[in-house]
Amino acid sequence: EASNTYLPPGVPGSSSYMGVFWSPIYPKKRRRVDIKFYPYSERAFASLYFTGSGHFNRSMRLWATREKRMTLTDHGLFPINTSEGNLIRSTKRQQFHCKGVDATTEREIFDMLDLEFRAPNERDCFDAVVRKGTKKPVSYPDLDRSSFVQENGHKWVE
Repeated sequence: EASNTYLPPGVPGSSSYMGVFWSPIYPKKRRRVDIKFYPYSERAFASLYFTGSGHFNRSMRLWATREKRMTLTDHGLFPINTSEGNLIRSTKRQQFHCKGVDATTEREIFDMLDLEFRAPNERDCFDAVVRKGTKKPVSYPDLDRSSFVQENGHKWVE
């Protein structure tokens, strides 16, 4: 039976390779390459994660957390505070002790979050996340700098 339970790096079923190579187009430049292997049951979540801009992904994760009480990652969509288990946050990474929501397509993920589906070429900014039935981007009236404390350590290259 396929399970959508989060597996941290090093656990069979999920693995990554990060490396650097010399660009064949620009000989004096290096390029970073990330190769990730996901269990088949996580393909929709991984695809969604890697086809959106960093800002789009952050907006979608924020919506999932604030409006749906769920955590969205490249491994799945997980309920926060369920009877099966709770989200446990650690300083290095999040670990989930509950079963994630099953989805086989990106569209199913958007539907579960009550959002308008966006094709990969439309996932270009924070405001591209739109609630179903509206034409307006989702809004976060109480969003301020402190809301991005966890994101400050990341350097996004777009």
